Amino acid sequence: MLDLFEVFDFANPNLVIGDRNTSTLPTLALFLMNSPMVMKQSKSAAKRFLAVETLSDQERIVLAYRAMLGRKPTSSELKTSQDYLASFASSENSQLESWSSLCHALFASLDFRYVE
Repeated sequence: MLDLFEVFDFANPNLVIGDRNTSTLPTLALFLMNSPMVMKQSKSAAKRFLAVETLSDQERIVLAYRAMLGRKPTSSELKTSQDYLASFASSENSQLESWSSLCHALFASLDFRYVE
């Protein structure tokens, strides 16, 4: 079985399992924070959001939340995201790096891991 499936408690496809285990493991968060695959997907998502040049940063943030978390950001999340992106503007990081970092943070969030 793939390591990715083990991290997320994927059921063994060779067995009949009526109910899956529900667990919260630190490996889930660590995988999402450190996985090269997740970092690559974060960069890819950032490129898609930045490709729409007619959108403002605020509209891109709303789009990112909708695409990754299936909902709009709260006003506090929107402000935090805007402040986060602004903190990158004062450094030498590119716009792609700052958006990749924001996307990575959304992928690593609890809302990404758990569906209500």
